[in-house]
Amino acid sequence: MGEVQQGEESRVESVCDAEQAAAVLRAVRAAHPYEEPVIHFLPLYEPGVER
Repeated sequence: MGEVQQGEESRVESVCDAEQAAAVLRAVRAAHPYEEPVIHFLPLYEPGVER
């Protein structure tokens, strides 16, 4: 503790249906090497498509 550390970072982006979001979240957390990965879900707007 108290030491500056550097490491490689990766960014992964994907698209999924809202119904799949919970499964995607579980899979990312299970595969992520850190205890608390940063995960953001952003809803996408598609003009002309009703949900």
